[in-house]
Amino acid sequence: MAELHEALKTLSPTSWDEVPLENASLSTYMTDVFSNSELICNSIPPPLSGTPFHDSTPQYTSPNTATGWKDMLQSSARSHPAHDEHESLQKNWGKAMKFSQKENPLNIAVYKMAGHDRHFA
Repeated sequence: MAELHEALKTLSPTSWDEVPLENASLSTYMTDVFSNSELICNSIPPPLSGTPFHDSTPQYTSPNTATGWKDMLQSSARSHPAHDEHESLQKNWGKAMKFSQKENPLNIAVYKMAGHDRHFA
């Protein structure tokens, strides 16, 4: 859990003074940001339903046919399973919050992560 909370700190505001300007330091900084981002993305539980990525097919025959938000469709394609060390973090998110179809028309899973310190942060 601590590993995930440390990775989530990457999303906090950063002043330009904290970003290194030298190429070697900037490369290390960006590598850390990308690895923390990957950990966050992989820790979010995948949706229960869906089609494996390589078995899925496009819903439209030609690209960019949506003219507005009503023409957009939710993809049923699912990504590959997360790394084993990241997959164990998925239980920290708990269950997805429930919303009505009107409040969440795209059926996007929303999680509220509980804090595990005395400040509930």
